[in-house]
Amino acid sequence: MDNQFIPKDIQQNKWISITGYRTLFILRILMESPKTLNEIIEILKQNPVIQKSLSKDTIRIAINTLKKAGCNISKPTRTNGYKYELVSHPFTLDFSKDEIKTLLKLRNMVCEEIDWQNIFIINDIYEKIAELTMNEKIISEFNSSRPLNKLNTRILWEIEAKNYINKNVFIDYYSPKNGYEELEVIPKEIKYEKGKLYLVCFILKYKKNSIINFERIRKIFCINMNNASTDKDCFDATFKLLNNAVDEYIPEEGETIIEKGKDYIIIKARVNNEFKFIQRLLSFGCDFRIISPASLKAKVLEKLKLIQKGYE
Repeated sequence: MDNQFIPKDIQQNKWISITGYRTLFILRILMESPKTLNEIIEILKQNPVIQKSLSKDTIRIAINTLKKAGCNISKPTRTNGYKYELVSHPFTLDFSKDEIKTLLKLRNMVCEEIDWQNIFIINDIYEKIAELTMNEKIISEFNSSRPLNKLNTRILWEIEAKNYINKNVFIDYYSPKNGYEELEVIPKEIKYEKGKLYLVCFILKYKKNSIINFERIRKIFCINMNNASTDKDCFDATFKLLNNAVDEYIPEEGETIIEKGKDYIIIKARVNNEFKFIQRLLSFGCDFRIISPASLKAKVLEKLKLIQKGYE
């Protein structure tokens, strides 16, 4: 092995094998993607440690060293663009079944506590970890179990990046109730709950606010970039909380406490999503009372009857 002192601007008082360093660096380059001989040399020229120790023969020797160490590197030919391709290598991660189970459980736990944008970062990290095993079964298990796996990310990033919030958006949507249908919606919010990503929106066809599963959005047709308005479909509601719900209550956007008693509070709320608001009220169990409007009280009562019927 030929040793050479690394320049002071890189790391002082350290000695390394330039041959070993160069060989491992070439392995890293080929792990990223296939490269021609000239492409490898150009990349190595940017490395201050080995930029002066380059020639085509030197690169070939390093590649042959990797082959002897167990790497399967295909020969450059006309059909592959004269590129060296790393087909496989012995430097892999090895996980037991219990370790894989723990890693996947950890990912699910983390993804329950972070926002949906960071879930894709976690998925990318796990994908890279799985690839290092060079085990197709582990790679498949990591990828098939990742959160938001069935999501059409192209549609998601289009809505996010182009800021379609409060714009008229025409989508092709699969509804469990109505099947495939074309809908004009006004997106309000992208929401992540219990492992699913939802689009909170106003559906003009049905004239109501709704929460639709992103996985069922098949295509975006066109967009009207002028701001849309659905204020006429919002309404004010007033409700009372009692007992334990008073201590557990955390105000949400649009809610204001208008009266406080010894063991109760009265809240006025601006409701722009009736379904979501009813779910919030039901989360208080028996400790809420709807004061107004009467139409909302009737809908909640009807929903409670349906829930009761389901248990009979």
